Amino acid sequence: MEKKKQNNQYSKDVKGYCYNKLRGTFQATIQIKKRKIHLGVYDTAEEARKAYLEARERYSYYIEN
Repeated sequence: MEKKKQNNQYSKDVKGYCYNKLRGTFQATIQIKKRKIHLGVYDTAEEARKAYLEARERYSYYIEN
């Protein structure tokens, strides 16, 4: 149970980015019309979250809810 908690520490209540343990970075992605778009790799969670939010605003017309 503890390992699962560790793995989900960045994904709980978060959408649009995940932590890459091997590289020690955060990867931002967004899904538009069933296709994943890579938004970049960032050093901090805040940068990755910002990239996701900007992309969500930019592509808001195409995002399926």
